[in-house]
Amino acid sequence: LRKLDEDGVTFKSHLDGSKHRLTPERSTEIQHLLDATITM
Repeated sequence: LRKLDEDGVTFKSHLDGSKHRLTPERSTEIQHLLDATITM
């Protein structure tokens, strides 16, 4: 379901089987879009 490497994580959705890539930069972008008060 997931694969970790130096650049981030790739995981497969348990809902529809689609693959998703999450990098630190993408994580920060998503948190900004959600208007998070604290981001990590």
